[in-house]
Amino acid sequence: MLVIAFSFVALSRLEGRLFEISKALSNHPEFFNSVVYFGLININVVLILILCFLLIRNIVKLLVDRRHGVIGSRLTTKLVLALVFFALVPTGLLFYISTRFLTESFETWFSTRVEATMHRTREAGAMVYNRDQRRLQSLSRIALQRIQVYSLQAGDFGWNEINPQGLKGFGREYKVASIRVYDQDSNLIWHNEAKRPNEGSEKEKRFVVNAIQTFSSNRTMESRAIVDADDGVDVVRGVAPIVDPSTGVVRGVVVLEERFETQIL
Repeated sequence: MLVIAFSFVALSRLEGRLFEISKALSNHPEFFNSVVYFGLININVVLILILCFLLIRNIVKLLVDRRHGVIGSRLTTKLVLALVFFALVPTGLLFYISTRFLTESFETWFSTRVEATMHRTREAGAMVYNRDQRRLQSLSRIALQRIQVYSLQAGDFGWNEINPQGLKGFGREYKVASIRVYDQDSNLIWHNEAKRPNEGSEKEKRFVVNAIQTFSSNRTMESRAIVDADDGVDVVRGVAPIVDPSTGVVRGVVVLEERFETQIL
């Protein structure tokens, strides 16, 4: 009686716990799906291992019987080989045909839609990048107003000094991720980023050199912007020349940059 009573209490408790678990899983369908998939995968693995064990066991038994000359072992071997052949060949052929059919069907059904979707995605991305190009090109000219260029003279020697300290807070004010100031020798003299390294990528260095050369050869150009792929992401850069007000010589550039964690262009 005690055993029956204890079993009844234990089963009642288990039933209550199962109800609570079921209710909890219903509130978290993602977890429930993960548990189901995990269970199905493990069941398949266990069944495959059992099948392999039985197959290897029977093959070993068949080889041992044939080696010991058991009556009917040769006939059994031929029957097993014939059954395996007639089981595997149609299955393999059916698997190959089904795979090819599904692959070609999916390519036929979805290739046009995927291409159209990708085309629309590129168009949408190009619109976003064009908007950011215009924005950064305009903001680069605004950033110039906060940069001061001093012409210093000491005897027969003269040099220019760029003071970019007025750009502090510019990124937060205008929501610009990266602001960098370079001198006329393409050396980085100021930036607003704490995480990125002081030296930019090779593409960024080439961009700065080309920008300085372009602005030096075309004094009427006030700013420009480009979209480029750099380090696996799309980058929009706006740049404006830092000009010596007394001589009109380009003394450096200010570069504004936005990075997108995709590469669709």
